[in-house]
Amino acid sequence: MTQKLIPDPQVCKRYGIHTMTLHRWDHDPHLNFPKPVHIRKRKYRAAEELDAFDEAQAAAPRSDIRIPAKSSNAA
Repeated sequence: MTQKLIPDPQVCKRYGIHTMTLHRWDHDPHLNFPKPVHIRKRKYRAAEELDAFDEAQAAAPRSDIRIPAKSSNAA
């Protein structure tokens, strides 16, 4: 069985990001973004790994969202 590979420009379109953002994601160990497969100096990602990443992100609790506290200053 062959895995479907998606070229990095399409990965950027899929997530609506710039190529520099993808580069940063590659170097962020906490994000756990799928690693590229190099073929003839071009980068590709396994579609199955991207789908698994999407599912993990959807299931993860959103601890990075901060709701500002209500101000106690009454005007």
